[in-house]
Amino acid sequence: MRRVAEIMYIVPEEREAFLDGAINLDDETANVLWMCGVRKQQYFSLNELIFMTFEYEGQNFDTDMKKMAIYLDGKGLLINKRRKDVPVTVGEASYTILLNTLQDYLEV
Repeated sequence: MRRVAEIMYIVPEEREAFLDGAINLDDETANVLWMCGVRKQQYFSLNELIFMTFEYEGQNFDTDMKKMAIYLDGKGLLINKRRKDVPVTVGEASYTILLNTLQDYLEV
C-alpha cells in the first residue's frame, strides 16, 4: 500500500463544483479509479487549499496513474492548463498548516 497526497488550489468560483464532482463520482469513474488501484480517497479543505489523499493498492503506480489520467481527461475532469489569474504560490500560513497536517497523516 502506498499513500499519495496532493495539495491543490482551485479558484473560489469553481471549488464547490470541483469538490462535488470529486466526492460524488459516477459508477463508471469510481470503477476506473478502483481498477487503477485508488482506494480511500479523502478531500480536506483549509482556507483556499484542498488537500487530497488516497491509498494506492496496485503493482505499477506509473502505468495505473497514466491510465487513470487518460480516462479522467477524456471526461473533462483534469485541468491541463493553469489559469493566469490563479496564484503560483498560496498563502504561507495555510500552506504551512496543511503541510504539517500532511506530514502527520503520512506518518500514521
